[in-house]
Amino acid sequence: MCKQNKKTMNTFEKLNDLILSGKVYEYANRCWFTCYMAWTKLPKKMKEETLLVEGLANGNTHYWLKVNGEVFDVHYKLLDEDMSVEQEYKYNEEKTYSFFDVKVDKEYYEEKPASNWLGKNKWSKVWHLEF
Repeated sequence: MCKQNKKTMNTFEKLNDLILSGKVYEYANRCWFTCYMAWTKLPKKMKEETLLVEGLANGNTHYWLKVNGEVFDVHYKLLDEDMSVEQEYKYNEEKTYSFFDVKVDKEYYEEKPASNWLGKNKWSKVWHLEF
């Protein structure tokens, strides 16, 4: 876990800290929702520099975060249990979204299994997101 002063922590370090402390979950087959839920845990200034990217990772449709122009893949970090997973995938960006423009429909959801870095498993509501 990152023990840096929270005021000096950058967005990558904050996201890594959230993952390692078990505050971010991987939602089965819902990488866009994993990214969204990680983004909701960031402070406002960090949220402003974080985008959602839709594209291909090793030829498969995938969503990841883009922080100051760099790939941060919350979903695959958790799924692959590898904090440097971005080195293992070839990312091809197709669309970029601001989370501030994403609409959440809390009435439409699926129940999905979710797990965190610490191995905790649970069932969660995965809301519908409109881009």
